[in-house]
Amino acid sequence: MARLPLIVQSERRKRIGLAMTIWLQMCIVASWFLVTLGAIHSLHTYRPRIRSYILDFYAKRDYVKRLVYASDETCIEQVRINRITIFKICEMLQTLGGLKSSRNMLVDEQVATFLHIISHHLKN
Repeated sequence: MARLPLIVQSERRKRIGLAMTIWLQMCIVASWFLVTLGAIHSLHTYRPRIRSYILDFYAKRDYVKRLVYASDETCIEQVRINRITIFKICEMLQTLGGLKSSRNMLVDEQVATFLHIISHHLKN
């Protein structure tokens, strides 16, 4: 009679170990399935990056150069501020305001576009 509880305990440990092993195998299979599903989904939804930004980047920079950097006369005519003031505004917005260049526009482009829109009462 004293051995019966030991046998029951060892059987119980074996069953718990077996259940844990099965559970871990199921988790491994489920994670593999989800990773594979994610990889397949990303293959079907993959879109190559549009390279038009890279091509338009230089055109945008030329536009800003014509607005701001060409001369003080064109700068005052287009954005109503001279070049030195625009440089100071850009520097202040970067250091104090925390304005950063985005993927699409540099800080001076953002400032020049804003000032051009405001000075000529244009829409974006």
